[in-house]
Amino acid sequence: MTPKIVVCPPDTEGGRCVRVDGKILGRTFNAYDVLELAQGVGLDPRKCVPRR
Repeated sequence: MTPKIVVCPPDTEGGRCVRVDGKILGRTFNAYDVLELAQGVGLDPRKCVPRR
């Protein structure tokens, strides 16, 4: 099953909370940070597809 990555709206400092399957991975400030977090948990960042 493909994990669900959720990037929350920006907070007051511009950072975004990132979750994978409900687990908080960290806080990001740009798209590169999101891909780096995804790779850190074993996901292939080339296969991360944005959805709205």
